[in-house]
Parts: sequence; C-alpha cells; structure tokens
Amino acid sequence: MPLFSLLELTVLLLLAVFVCIKRKDTVRLKNTAFLAGVVLGACMTARVALLFIEPQWFLTLHAGQILSSLIYGLRFDLPVLALTAGPFILLLNLPFRSRRWQQGILAAGLTVAAGVILLLIGDLVYFGYVRRHIHADIWNLFTSFSLIWSIAVRQYWYLLAAAGICLLALPLFGCWFARRSGTPVRGKWIWEILFLFILLWLLFLCVRNDFLSLRPLTVHRAYEQNLQQGHLTQNGVFSVMYALRPETFFPHVKQAGVLHPALKQISPRQAFDISRPMLLSPQEEMPEPDYPFMRRRTRFNADASGKNLVILIIESLEYRYVDYLNGTHRGATPNIDALFKDSLVFDNFYAAVDDNSLGGVGTVLSGMPRIAGTGYFGNGMEMNSLSYLGHLFSAAGYTPWFVRSANDKWMFIGPLARLAGFDTYSAEDLRPRLSYAQKEPSDYEALQLLAEKLAASPQPFIAVFFSLGTHEPWGKWVPETFGEGLEKKFPKNSYLRGLAYTDWAIGRFIQTLKQNGLYEDTVFVLLGDHTNRKTVHTSLKESLHVPLAVRASGILPAGRTDILGGQADILPTLVDLFHIQDPYAALGNSLLDKEAPRFAFFSYMGGDHFGLITADGIVLENDKLFPSQQATPVERQKAWALNRAAYDLMQNNRWTKK
Repeated sequence: MPLFSLLELTVLLLLAVFVCIKRKDTVRLKNTAFLAGVVLGACMTARVALLFIEPQWFLTLHAGQILSSLIYGLRFDLPVLALTAGPFILLLNLPFRSRRWQQGILAAGLTVAAGVILLLIGDLVYFGYVRRHIHADIWNLFTSFSLIWSIAVRQYWYLLAAAGICLLALPLFGCWFARRSGTPVRGKWIWEILFLFILLWLLFLCVRNDFLSLRPLTVHRAYEQNLQQGHLTQNGVFSVMYALRPETFFPHVKQAGVLHPALKQISPRQAFDISRPMLLSPQEEMPEPDYPFMRRRTRFNADASGKNLVILIIESLEYRYVDYLNGTHRGATPNIDALFKDSLVFDNFYAAVDDNSLGGVGTVLSGMPRIAGTGYFGNGMEMNSLSYLGHLFSAAGYTPWFVRSANDKWMFIGPLARLAGFDTYSAEDLRPRLSYAQKEPSDYEALQLLAEKLAASPQPFIAVFFSLGTHEPWGKWVPETFGEGLEKKFPKNSYLRGLAYTDWAIGRFIQTLKQNGLYEDTVFVLLGDHTNRKTVHTSLKESLHVPLAVRASGILPAGRTDILGGQADILPTLVDLFHIQDPYAALGNSLLDKEAPRFAFFSYMGGDHFGLITADGIVLENDKLFPSQQATPVERQKAWALNRAAYDLMQNNRWTKK
C-alpha cells in the first residue's frame, strides 16, 4: 500500500474518532462495531480454521510467513465487510432515535453475516476436496446443485446443522444486543452528516482497497509470494465476490459465468478421450488416475543433468528479426546469432499467445497456456496447483533465480516467478549502471545482476531472464548510449534499436559468465515471448512464429530442425533434457521425444479465441475467423478437446498433485 494511501486512511480514521466524540452517541457505535466484528471475526476464524484443518498445506511456512498472511488477509476481509455489512452499517448510523430501528437493522445485517459464515464453512469443506478456495466455479452450484446438496446432507450434516443454527441465532442475538445497547442519541446535524460522509468514504475505500489509486483489490494479490501463503491470505467469500463481480465495474474482465461457446462443442468424456493420447508419449507413464494429465518420464532422450540452465525470454522477439534465421543483415542480433550458430534451432516453433507477455512467460514457467473459459494468471489461475519449472528443478537440487528488467509486480510476472518456485531480486538490487531517459534500469542491469547472483549461487542453478528493451514504446527502456556507438546504427525509438540493445546486453552477460567460468557448464535456451504487435503479418501462423534455440554443447547437436513445437513444450523438453524424475503436467510434449505427438496450442485475440497448429496446418476453435487459413474440422475437434479437458481439470484443481 503506498505511503500516501496510509496517510489518507490514518487521517480519515482520526477524523472519524473526533466526530464520534462530538456525536456523543455510543449506542449506534456499539451496534456498528458488533456487526463489523462478526463479519471480520468470521473471516479471520475461517482463515485460522483452515490452518488447523489442512495443516499439510502449510508445513513449509514459518511462523513469520503465517503471521504476515493472517494480517495481510485483513485486506481481503475489508471488501467483504463493506459489500455485505456496509449497507446495514450506513443504515444503523442514520440519525433516528429509535431502538426498534436499531434492532431491525442489526438483525438484518446479522442475517447477511450468517450467510457469510455459511459460505465460509462451505469454502472450508470445498478446500478439502479441490485444494483451493471457491472462485469462478461457484457457477457449478447452479449446474450440480443436487450433487452438492447430497454431499452436504450425507457427509457434513453436522456442519449444515451448525450453519442453520447460526442463521437463526445470529439475528435473534442481534435484536437482544441492540435492545441492551439502549436508545441512540441524535447529535447536531453537522456531526451526523459528517460522520455518514466519512463512513461512506471508508466503506468505499474498503471495496477499492488501493485507496486513492482506485485500483480494485484482486484475487491474485494474495498469491504474490507463494501458493501456500496465498491460500492462507485469501478467503472464500472474497474470491466468490470477485468471480461474480459485475462487468460494469470491472470492464477489463469478462463475466465469469458466461460459458465460452467452444466448451459446449464437445463433452468432457470426448475431450479426455481425444486429448489424452495427444499428451502421452510411449516414453512416459501416468502415475495418478485422479490426475489424468500428470506424467512421469520413463525414458530420456538426452542428458544435461548436473549442468546449469539459463532461459532467456526476449520481449517481442519474432523469427523474422534474427539475422541468422532469416538470412537478413540488419545487424541488430550479432550475439543472438552467435548463440544460435552453436545451438539446436527449432524453425517451426510458435508462441502460446499473439501479443501478451504474461501468457508467453506463464506458459514457459508452468507449461499451461491460457485456457478459454477460465481466468489466466492474475485472474484465478494462480489458485490452482500447477507443475512449475522452478519447483521441479528445486526438487532436483537446482538453485532457482528469476530476473526481469522492470518493476517486480508489473503484469504479475514477478509474483508468478515466485509462485513458480524462483527466487527474485529486491528492487534496490537493480540499480542503474547506464543512462536512461526514464531513469529506470533495464536489460543490461538485470542481466549483470543475474550474473552476479549466479556466480555467488550454489551449482547447479536454473535462471530465467525476461527482457524489456523491445517493449513498446520503443526507446523507453533503451539507454542513451551503449556498445560504443552501436545505437547510432539504428533509428531512435525504433524496434531494431531496442533489439540491438537487448542483444548487446546478452553479449555482455555471456561474457561475464565466461569470466566466471560458468559458460561451458551452462545450457542456454533463448526464445521470444510473442511476436511484435506493430509488425504487419501476412498470416495468423506468422503472427505466432517466434524463435527457439537450445545450446547444450556436447549434448545436443548444433543445427536446425523442422520439429513442430510451442511454448507449452518448453517445460516437458527441459524435464526430458535434465532428467527430472518428478511427475509433471503440461499442455505440450518434449521436443526431444520423437515418439511424442506434435502440436502447438495457442490463444488469440486477448484470449477470446484459441487454436492449434499441427502438421496439417493451423485451426481456430471458430471456423468463421480466417477461414481461408484454417485446416480440417478434425484438427478443430482436437483444439476443442484440449481446451475442454484442461478447463475441466482446472475447475476441479486436478491438473497436477501438490
């Protein structure tokens, strides 16, 4: 929370205390505090109860993390208070000298509070089944009500009975409490009006929760450290409210309850029957029947185990701009060209998104592209158990690092890296070394910081870098001078100048690794997150075409291959290459596995559409978009199947086992 926001809140609270003293009315204040205390107390009690009911989820958290999660959870309780009890709190403080008014309003408010308690109890039960809080899957209540009712009656009848008693007892207790509090005193109108204004302001701030910035608090803010702390911080009522939020107030997110049309094109059973063979190689086994997409390798196709790994994800880097790949001589990529000449280059590789960095980076880190019908990272996906690259390699003894060239929380990528099991840098670590117009460091500083971290880290390590030099607006993240006048070869504020800067920074990074004796023992993976949005593309397929190179000297041959692949294949490929023994789940296959099915799943037009690239061509789920470019209906059914199967597993949090 910004310092100015804290000052604003402090001033408001002090002003509210001053006005309360001037009003000289303790009755309405007591009733207000009682209603607010019941709602906030219920939310905190549910949070503590989860800690004791599901202790195995929080074994990795130390006492400080648990305490900070409980305290930070109050931020998510305040919107629940404002949206459920807020109207009744306002009504309680209207200047009426009536004990009956207080009794009736407090009883009504506590009835709503009883509903909050009922939902919190249901969320605790739900967590035991699905291993996360209720979110957009609240809509399942309307389609599977009989199943939910039978579970509640047969297995948890005692909780249902307790909730029923609570629903009846709380309003009655509210009437008794209000009667005991006495008759309110009406003060001067100026203090009454001022108090209502302050109260309304405070309730508004509780809903928005970022105060003067007016940014609504979102579910993903709870998960900015790790999954366990996120579950403890979050509460089920807030996550349900966020899922049901009206589109009017959150125009950037589509209504969660509207099922994506493609999900209706195929049944869940058909989806699994079609998609399972697409995600299972003869070299793999599926060890858990309850997690049908989780796999474990039984054979490996190369051996880089014990080597270090560096993954370089370059913003807006598309295939056509790498001279080595396209036979051009623009001169912006000499260091990338040198790396590619010594690498296995995949000429038929595609991004999982058309224009979104979070989608590209998220797919690389998790093997999970954006799935139509459900929110992606930053909008609910982070609540699920996924196979994250950092966790897989950490379990195998690797030291994980993630560095990016921007504010840590920008686009949720920094928090996502922590969710994925990576250590990230502190803001003060990334200090400017070159001169930038916007005074903020960029690719060179981030890569040199990463080199320092790697030199001081135990080996082997896994490191991921995400660049910024070629992000729009071009020139914002590029220093005034770099590379001894290299910038003069390209127009100012141009894509090529940004690319030349990122390429130069990569060259300096590799040079530093060589000086530290780390280069030869390191496997390098370099790819683009998505293509350049300002480039005019002649086809949908071209708008997804990004480069991929894997330099594993002495392990993989240098050269070029036409093997078809996508960003969801990166995680399975690295599992194969580094002999990771733990099971994983991804919507792709190892690029080294010649027996694995080949396809590339992608989302398009901001996630509204999705599709598949196969040997037969490209296909979208909607045959009316780019009809002349699309492949056969059979391929469309495969796309439907993959999306529907992944959607169903996400809804039930059965993608992978924790």
